Amino acid sequence: MLYNAALSQRVSQSGSSQPIGPVSITPSAKLLKPFYWAAAIIAGLIFFYSNNHGANLYWLLVLPAILVVWTLARQLRLRYTKLIIAGDKLKYETGMMSRSVRAMDLAKVQDVVVDQTFMDRILSLGTISIQTAGETSRLTMSGVENPQQVAEFILASARK
Repeated sequence: MLYNAALSQRVSQSGSSQPIGPVSITPSAKLLKPFYWAAAIIAGLIFFYSNNHGANLYWLLVLPAILVVWTLARQLRLRYTKLIIAGDKLKYETGMMSRSVRAMDLAKVQDVVVDQTFMDRILSLGTISIQTAGETSRLTMSGVENPQQVAEFILASARK
């Protein structure tokens, strides 16, 4: 179950502090769309200029191709990164080919910090850092949509 569906289910059930089933939180890919558009516009301009001016500039199509490949790689990395809240466990999974999984007890969550730049606030994105008791490292996920609501949800799940 995705986070937004779980949150709406949680809000609709008065008195219930937990949605049914695991909740998966993933980084947003909304910042990648402008890169796809930029690659399409650059490719269109190269075709237009080459066809109308008789110049052979098709070799410049390498630039939008590189931009598309970089954006696809970034999108795949985002797709295979998720934070899962299931029962009394919090799991952070990342990686497509090689996989890294970090699991912790929700009861050990002490603090959830939300960081947002000016642009993040405009786009309703942010970085969430989760600090647990007894561990020196933080768990950090960037590009989370509605980060304040996600932070409140994690803290509410930890208190149950």
